[in-house]
Amino acid sequence: MSDKFQKMIREKSFTIAYFLYVISLMIGLTTFKDVNNMTVFQDALRNLSYIFLVFKIFIDFYGSQNKRKFICVWMIFMIPGLIVTRITHSVTLLTTFAFMLCAYQIDFEVFIKKIFVINIVFMLITIISSCVGIIPNLSFIQEDRIRYSLGFTYPSHLASFLFFNILIYIFIKKGDLRIRDYLICELLSILCFCVTDARMGLICTTLVLFTFFVLQYNSRIKISSFINYCLIWSPIIFSSCITFLSIIYHKSSTILLFLNQCLNGRLGYAKYIIGKHGIDLFGNYIEWHGWVDNQGADIISNYNFVDISYVKILANYGIIVFIFFVVFLSLLCYKAYINKNTCLQLVIFFICMYSVIEPRLIELHFNPFILLLLNQSYLLTQEQIINLKKYFFKSKHE
Repeated sequence: MSDKFQKMIREKSFTIAYFLYVISLMIGLTTFKDVNNMTVFQDALRNLSYIFLVFKIFIDFYGSQNKRKFICVWMIFMIPGLIVTRITHSVTLLTTFAFMLCAYQIDFEVFIKKIFVINIVFMLITIISSCVGIIPNLSFIQEDRIRYSLGFTYPSHLASFLFFNILIYIFIKKGDLRIRDYLICELLSILCFCVTDARMGLICTTLVLFTFFVLQYNSRIKISSFINYCLIWSPIIFSSCITFLSIIYHKSSTILLFLNQCLNGRLGYAKYIIGKHGIDLFGNYIEWHGWVDNQGADIISNYNFVDISYVKILANYGIIVFIFFVVFLSLLCYKAYINKNTCLQLVIFFICMYSVIEPRLIELHFNPFILLLLNQSYLLTQEQIINLKKYFFKSKHE
């Protein structure tokens, strides 16, 4: 089997596996899931996806020059993944790890263009279907606000899809957008807010567009070494700060109460989950209860859903998984800094910022950028790892 043919088979099998899996997840986020036999269709998509994924793994193993190393790397991720799966009764993390490992030699810049097209088509089909009555357009009453979901099972889903796809578009364009692009993206974000009332989504999207616009059209602005330092460590900064605040949160603290109100009660729910289930090495089984499928309800007595990605990962999947994602996201930012890829640095920064208010950090159907964490082109080289070690040891001695 020639290298060229092997590469083509590898990329095709991964692409098919990824899109079958992601589409099955996307359907579950819309009211399409309530259509007759849709559950059977989703299961078929997932099972077919697993077949192509296993085929991709065999192709990678066959083409590997060091098969022992290949097996060791897979075991390092799959064994913790299997333990977490057993505890949480969910294969989501295990499947995510498998896709990340299979993305090792994938050309991400080509692949993400396909992701963008699929995402836009899926969003348009869902929105149009809800508007013409093919699927329900759910309404939610929260604090005297009426929010519409436009075919999704919850209003903020559309805002999250829009946020991540704007970041994907910026990444594809390498931060080189026209003024018309910025205006269209902001207009879409405002229209989304008017229907879904997803305020945090509008704020975050506007901040993204404003930042890239200013950096692109004002050449005099240079990113200082301090800002670069903050960008590199942003995953650790965001995750540690919001997790610490969630752990120490108490209603008696005026400051923490104010922060909780600003975050729409997110600290309170995070504190509740941590207090009830604790933090373990390989996570906990948690039965999540949210607003989904409760349209028109004012209060859900057993609501316990955590919107903070970092706390949700820590409580559900455990300390090891939490540390892995935070550390590897920081290494990805460091790699982007070395390569002078400011666009990617800012994309990861805004994803980490958004993860403070939404649980989408490691969800493939929202955030495809986690495929970069184990991608060959975005991993640190041996020389870069050595230089990073020297830097830390030098800092300690000084």
